[in-house]
Amino acid sequence: MENSSEDGPRLTLVEHLGELRKRLVISFVAIIVCAFAAYRYINKIIDIITKPAGDLEFIYLSPPELFMTYIKISLVLGLIISSPIILFQIWSFVKPGLKKKERRYVISALCMGTVFLAMGVVFAYYIIVPMTIKFFIGVSVDKITPTFSFANYIGFVSSLLLSFGLVFELPLLIILLTQLGLVAPKTLKKYRKFVILAIFIVAAVLTPPDMISQVLMAIPMVFLYEFSVIVSTIIYKKKKKKQDIDDENDEDDENDENNENDENNEDDDNDTNDDNDTNDDNDTNDDNDINDDDDTNDGNDTNDESDINDENAGNDKNDESDENDGSDGP
Repeated sequence: MENSSEDGPRLTLVEHLGELRKRLVISFVAIIVCAFAAYRYINKIIDIITKPAGDLEFIYLSPPELFMTYIKISLVLGLIISSPIILFQIWSFVKPGLKKKERRYVISALCMGTVFLAMGVVFAYYIIVPMTIKFFIGVSVDKITPTFSFANYIGFVSSLLLSFGLVFELPLLIILLTQLGLVAPKTLKKYRKFVILAIFIVAAVLTPPDMISQVLMAIPMVFLYEFSVIVSTIIYKKKKKKQDIDDENDEDDENDENNENDENNEDDDNDTNDDNDTNDDNDTNDDNDINDDDDTNDGNDTNDESDINDENAGNDKNDESDENDGSDGP
C-alpha cells in the first residue's frame, strides 16, 4: 500500500529497484558515449597527459599494451565528462527521501566537493607530477637510461591525480562534520598531533611507494587540515551565535506565553468574581422576594383571622338575639 508524502506517493520496494535500474542504465550509457567521444581525440589527450614529463620518451612492452592504455584513458575521461549526468541521476534518486534542509546540504556538498576535487587534480598536475618525474629522472646514472613504460606512467600519474583530488576533500569533510555538530574546533586542535601522524600514513597508502610522493602529499594535507580548523572555528562560532539567538527568542516566547496565561487567568478570576457578585445579588433579591411573600401571607392570614372573628362575633350576636326572643315568649 502506498503512503502519500510531501513530493507525491511513496514508491514500493519493487518500484525503488526499477527506479534505481533506470538511473544506472542512464549513467552507464552516458559513460560509454563520452568514452567514445574521448577516444576520437586520444592523440591530443595523450599530449596533455605526457606534458608534465617533458622530453621523456615512452615505450610499450607488449603489443596490446598501448591500445589497452588508450581504452583505460578513454573510460576514465568518459567517467569525468559524464559526471554531471551521473550526479544528476544520483540526485534524482535520493531527492524524494530528503527534507528541504537536507537537500540544501547535499547540493552544497556536491558543488564544494567538485570544486575541491578539481583543485586537487590541478595542483597535482601542474606541481606534484612534474616535481616527482624530475626527481626520479635525476636519480639515474650514466649506465642506466630512464625509459618509462607508457602504461606504468599512466598508472603513476592517475594515482597521483586521484589521490590529491581526494585529499583536497578534507576541508569539505570537516566542514560537514562541524555543521552536523559531530566535531568541534577544540577537538581538532586537541588531537592535531595524531591527525598529522595519520596524514603521513594515509599519504603512504595513497601514493606510489616512494618517500618523495608521500612527503609531497602529506605537506599539502597538513596545510589543508589547518585551513579546515580555521573554517571549522568560523562555522562553529556562527552556529553557536545563531543558537544563542534562537534560545533567547524561545525564552522570550515562553515569557510572553506565561504573561498571556497570567492575563487570561486574571480575566477568568475577574469573570468569576463578577459571577459571584451577580449570584449574591440574585440571592439577595430572592430573599427579599421571599420576605415580601411572607409579609403578604402574614397580611392575608391577619385578614382571614379578622374575618373569622367578625363572623364569630356576628354568630354570637345572632344566638343572643334568639335567646332573648325565646324568653319573651309564653
